[in-house]
Amino acid sequence: MNLSDEVLSIKLKSGKYQYIDRAGWALTYLKQSGLIESPRRAVYKINNEGLELFKKGLKKIEEKDLEIYPKYQDFCKRSSRKKDNEPGDDVVGLGYLTPEDMIDEALNKIKTKVCDDLLEKVRGMDPTEFEKTVITLMLALGYGDGSSGSSIHTGKPSDGGIDGIINQDKLGLDTISIQAKRYKEDSKIDVGTIRSFVGALQGKESKGSRKGIFITTSDFTRAAREFIDGINNPKVVLINGEQLVELMYDNEVGVTVDRKFRICKLDTDFFED
Repeated sequence: MNLSDEVLSIKLKSGKYQYIDRAGWALTYLKQSGLIESPRRAVYKINNEGLELFKKGLKKIEEKDLEIYPKYQDFCKRSSRKKDNEPGDDVVGLGYLTPEDMIDEALNKIKTKVCDDLLEKVRGMDPTEFEKTVITLMLALGYGDGSSGSSIHTGKPSDGGIDGIINQDKLGLDTISIQAKRYKEDSKIDVGTIRSFVGALQGKESKGSRKGIFITTSDFTRAAREFIDGINNPKVVLINGEQLVELMYDNEVGVTVDRKFRICKLDTDFFED
């Protein structure tokens, strides 16, 4: 790109070179827009839709050029983390964002990117390792009795569809059964699979296993969710791929803290008599 040595030497406060950071985000935006693909780590390939944009002969691609793509629109929507009933930018005025707003938006965008990368990673995991990762996540969420033996990985064909068990007490009188399914995005968990899981829980109820968590890297059909909603005194939780990686991010499972920021405000009490 014929960048000068001066430009190549510019660093961010984090210590990362600015051009590497910007190139990384450029790849993220293009990938989120569906214009390039990443067949394996650190490899990017332009696809047919990306070639169509390239043929337009743009001198440079800006964010406004990506806003027409549904995948990019979805990425922005997920990055905003704003609920439908929350006020929008129009309340602030003409799209103006305060510094705090900009920090929140940036952090949300980083989280969305990492979560998307996480989801892609867990979908490619070995099934057994995925099951162990799910158990690790449950322990990170605070489930278990705190001992090293509070979790058991089963994951055998003879275990009735139960991939893991979390003991809430040392005697195993209160347990949580887990089933983890590593599915592709377009393969949803159907109601029959959820019925079987609930049946397996009922079969183990005498052993204290009355609670269950079903986790998948894809999603659940509407019928599957309606079935759980219709159960009296439900003790089964369904977690889809998007919820899974968000829990992993928030509880630092499969991710590491890159850096932390410190923001100070005036301490008015300090100056009062």
